[in-house]
Amino acid sequence: MKKIIALLIFVCAGAALFAQNVRVSLGGGGYFTANWNAATMNSEWTDYFKNDKVSYYNSYLVGGGIYGFFDATYIEANLGVLLGGQKNEQYPPGSSTDDQKGFEVTAFKIGIFGKYPFELGGSVSVFPMLGLDIMLPLGGKMWGRDLDNKDLKDEVNSLIDKYKNKNPKDVFNNMFTQVWLKLGVGADFYATEHIFVRPEVMWGFRMFNNDMEKDLFIGSFKTDDPKNQKPAKSIFGHGLDIRLAVGYRF
Repeated sequence: MKKIIALLIFVCAGAALFAQNVRVSLGGGGYFTANWNAATMNSEWTDYFKNDKVSYYNSYLVGGGIYGFFDATYIEANLGVLLGGQKNEQYPPGSSTDDQKGFEVTAFKIGIFGKYPFELGGSVSVFPMLGLDIMLPLGGKMWGRDLDNKDLKDEVNSLIDKYKNKNPKDVFNNMFTQVWLKLGVGADFYATEHIFVRPEVMWGFRMFNNDMEKDLFIGSFKTDDPKNQKPAKSIFGHGLDIRLAVGYRF
């Protein structure tokens, strides 16, 4: 959390250096997101269910939502809601359970970005962006079941040592509470002196949360062999955002 606060201060302080001739804008729109978490597995780790060697474990989330933004020329702050679904895959194919239906997530998103606009004529400006995007889960489903499902709770407790005696909602919230460092580019196309259309494209890198630091959301499967308690050698999360909004500059 201290690192997150430091980065927020850095972004805001950097933008404040340019805080002259500031024009305030408000707007809103929609966005599409797709991100991937790729894990390279330890060769000793075996699939709990079929005893197959697993060389990688990937998850990918696809979704979209709506958002509103506040802009002060060199800073953009936004608030939004995400609706998405996450699927998981392993290699070799078929080494995961057949009934693992993935996840559905509804989340609140908060973003703050530093930006520097370049005017391209009187009606177009382009700006690079760098900042943080924070994801806070509101609810969803885990493996196709509601988070308060008793069978789901029993399964989570029986398979996952690190979440023993915890309910699925805690597991879910640990997975989907995420902080992303994102960079990209946006543009404002003015239809009038005050009204503009704003497309943005960003690529992000997921920071490790407490869940990822314990190697994977699946954690340590029950095993008598200590070497199988750390299934992943590395985890890398990255993803794409495409946004389109309409704004009003005051």
